[in-house]
Amino acid sequence: MTVITRPRVLLASIMIISAALAALYFEPLSRAIGIANPDAVAMHEARIEFARAIEAPRSEDWHGALRKQGLRPSVIDDPIPATRIEEIDEDCVGRGSYLLSHSEGARPILMSAPHRGFDRYTGTLALQLVGEGGLAAGAWNSAPRKARKACRNAADLARSPLNHFTAFSLAFSDAYPAGRIVQLHGFDRSVRQSQAGAEADVILSNGTENAGENLFDIADCMSASFARRNVLVYPNDVRELGALTNAQGQALREDGFGSFVHVELSLSLRRELVDDPEARRAFLGCLSIGIAG
Repeated sequence: MTVITRPRVLLASIMIISAALAALYFEPLSRAIGIANPDAVAMHEARIEFARAIEAPRSEDWHGALRKQGLRPSVIDDPIPATRIEEIDEDCVGRGSYLLSHSEGARPILMSAPHRGFDRYTGTLALQLVGEGGLAAGAWNSAPRKARKACRNAADLARSPLNHFTAFSLAFSDAYPAGRIVQLHGFDRSVRQSQAGAEADVILSNGTENAGENLFDIADCMSASFARRNVLVYPNDVRELGALTNAQGQALREDGFGSFVHVELSLSLRRELVDDPEARRAFLGCLSIGIAG
């Protein structure tokens, strides 16, 4: 049973915990002491071990192999019973942060936020969706997108093809070939290059010039669920933020995986989703269209 189907009083309790975890769950991005750049061999090894972890999250058989990759698995109870995979404290070089549900009936969705900290609320929202929606996995960046005074080590995971974040995405597609990988992003309306972009609340894309039926179904669902919001599909409704250079989308398509959904959200909608559990339920319901589970 997922959080969204439980009695309202329990849902409110879970939400308080979830909001607190958003601040406490993640390690500070400023921990990054460098940026790892794995080669193709290391990427392949990481993909294999991540796949073992995703397929058997309760097992400890893969823990040692991931520790050799600089990652530390641990079992947690909040926001859901799960295995958390974080970088080793003294070796934070942007390998990412991951959450694997222990639920037998988890929805075959990976909810990811590669720009946590930079795209405001996307990390929090992804964590809430995983915890409340009974999703199979979550993924986040562990180093900032852009260098700042507090941390000069930075990496844009969505533009870098050789990283553990991409390896995890590929591993998820191995474990759930009929599943879906969703990437949450945030955009600033004031710097858009078109009127359509400046007026948008959601821009959906799959990283190609052909949107596809599933993307239109998701858009129709969101338009109905969020009637006051402007939901657009790239390239039919808007010609920017189409994720054409997204590294994970490219790698997944090259590998034959066909259900990558790139979601750009306005700041006001991100705030609404973080604050409103009913809005999150509707949002996730739309993103689940077209997949089993």
